[in-house]
Amino acid sequence: MKKTSTVMNVLFIALMTISILQTSCSSLDQKSPDNRDMVLWYNKPAQKVWLDGLFIGNGYMGANVFGRVFNERIALNESTFWSGRPHDYNAPDAYKYFGKIKDLVFADKFKEAEKMVNEHFYGIPAAQQTYEPVGDLLLDFNVTGDSIRDYHRELDMVTGVVKISYNLGKVK
Repeated sequence: MKKTSTVMNVLFIALMTISILQTSCSSLDQKSPDNRDMVLWYNKPAQKVWLDGLFIGNGYMGANVFGRVFNERIALNESTFWSGRPHDYNAPDAYKYFGKIKDLVFADKFKEAEKMVNEHFYGIPAAQQTYEPVGDLLLDFNVTGDSIRDYHRELDMVTGVVKISYNLGKVK
């Protein structure tokens, strides 16, 4: 059952990403980037593969769009894919130390207060587990040639929509 659920989640994420891309590819009513607030835009694809991508999502699932012209890679993520197992991050005896920590803070003994918080306020295990990538959606656009012009990649921070456009020969 778990594997079926996982496969369904991955397929759902891939379909949602394709749907977002199809909706985003329309060039109707596009305004120049200078006239719009809350739009991040770039004139080239992501150079540093992970950090330069445009992140989209809702906190539960997301993607990183790199904006490649010839073959796009969209990194997918979903919140149930992570490196740990279910556990409680609450420390059941933390309340016993709250008064002492508060007194240390009011006495400007921040290092001591921080040490006590680190020792008694984190759950077991204390370290937060990390999200793992679901996978990559790879799109091959079958584009050839070096005559790419007028490249534009953007993320509208209001709508959460990523748009990528460029001219190749006489085609936009």
